[in-house]
Amino acid sequence: MGTTSSLLTSSELVGFEELPAESTVQDDDILKRSINRKRTNFKWLLFLAIFIAIWLPFMGHSMYYSHLGILFNGDNTGGNMIARSRSERNVWTSYNNEQYYTNLIPIDQLSSVNAQSGTTSEGVTTSSRSSALWALFICSLISILVTAVMFMLFRHATGCLIWSMIVSIMIALYIILIIFWIYYFQANEDMKNILFYGGLILTVCVKILLIVIIYLRHKIKFTIKIIQEASIIIFDMPLLISIPVINFLTTAALTVIFGVILSCMVTSGNWISQSSDHVITSVLSFTIIYTFSVYSWLYRIIGAIEYMIVAGAVANRYFTRARSYRKHHILTAVRNVFKFHLGTCVFGSFVIWMVAIAKFIILRALKRVVFRCLIRHTVEAVERIVSFLTRNAYIICAIHGDPFISSGKKAATLLKEHLGNVIALNVISKLVLWITRLLIPVVSGLISLGISEVLPVEILMTRPNFIMIITGFAAVISVFAFSVFDCTIDTVFVCYCEDMRSNDGDSKPYYMTSNLMLVIEDSRKVYEKQIDNTTDNKNII
Repeated sequence: MGTTSSLLTSSELVGFEELPAESTVQDDDILKRSINRKRTNFKWLLFLAIFIAIWLPFMGHSMYYSHLGILFNGDNTGGNMIARSRSERNVWTSYNNEQYYTNLIPIDQLSSVNAQSGTTSEGVTTSSRSSALWALFICSLISILVTAVMFMLFRHATGCLIWSMIVSIMIALYIILIIFWIYYFQANEDMKNILFYGGLILTVCVKILLIVIIYLRHKIKFTIKIIQEASIIIFDMPLLISIPVINFLTTAALTVIFGVILSCMVTSGNWISQSSDHVITSVLSFTIIYTFSVYSWLYRIIGAIEYMIVAGAVANRYFTRARSYRKHHILTAVRNVFKFHLGTCVFGSFVIWMVAIAKFIILRALKRVVFRCLIRHTVEAVERIVSFLTRNAYIICAIHGDPFISSGKKAATLLKEHLGNVIALNVISKLVLWITRLLIPVVSGLISLGISEVLPVEILMTRPNFIMIITGFAAVISVFAFSVFDCTIDTVFVCYCEDMRSNDGDSKPYYMTSNLMLVIEDSRKVYEKQIDNTTDNKNII
């Protein structure tokens, strides 16, 4: 036999586990490491560059001949923003101040009112205003806490939360259905026909939903495990929540830039003798449409980059056995996307963009309302299918590093093999996330309503506006947080399918956690066998 041994010592094993993510050593070929990846769909980056390069001369021409004075002064003054003299501005200011103060209480009456109430105008503008600002801050913080509580429920009480939502929806729908039919029997003859058909449609929809839930009852356990696994990954990588925030800021900056460009373009064209008659040339019309096209495509590219970064980070975490030694999954995903797969994001967003353009053209060409409504639902269904396949192609690309078309084919084949789980996961997870996105603003709004009863928020704004601001802020927070959750759920499911197809749990151990392994047939035996093998290896070492 020889004096050397193929077994690793304890120090060598620790060194092996601490290998960086870029190491060429890998367990199998499911997840392609960065060092083995190649650029995908690079030609589409060149196509995007050419597309923007064609737009730049037209944009520059329109900006050069724009009349900025129209935006600021309302007339064609050649962009001179300081057209009014100082005296004119002083007259305007004094006039408006005079008009404003005529509608207020006189100073002597105001002093008497303050004396009777025991407060001064200075006191109102300091303590009361600070209390109102505190109310705004507290309610905003509560909105974030409500979102965090929902994440905690998804993490530690997934099954209870999902079943509670499903049962609550069914009870609420049946209550609405009963109330609807009660109104039907109490209505007059003129309204009975309308209420009858409405109640019939509602009854059919409720029955279909109940049948779907009963049919998918065995798949709900699997869906709960996938959602719970996604919540575990998000808790392990909380910086994932920052990715949609960066996406929002980037999209907002892009929108502002193109908004300014389009505003300047609108003022371009031929002006007749300094009058308000404005003639838009065909070149200007083409430039405006082209600008909208560039913005629409870039907007979708930013969304594709966000989705692929989240998918890549989740896939890196899923297909890593020594999870405690590799913490830079997000940075690895960002580097992979911008170094290798930016062309895939451009190509995928182009596909979705072309489907949106085709939908717009088809709906604009149809005139009859009934036919247009039917075609609209058909085209929107096709658009959702294309978007669904595109997102899964992004996930496969993040895992295998394949081009867009190859990733799309693999995604379609993989989803076809698990069609029942795909339907259950999409129906239940989308429904649960939709309810969660709705529940967070409602709870935050109710809490802000109670706080507005205690603190003087009227100093800053009216109470309805205060509640609307807090509700809107909570809605934005929930959209940011649970958009990552949605992508994580889809990625975990695709990784699970890849894990099931490539491994058998015996000679090739699964990557999935013990929690997710429980949904596999005979998974307990497989898991116990893996535990025994691991224990034996440790004893040998």
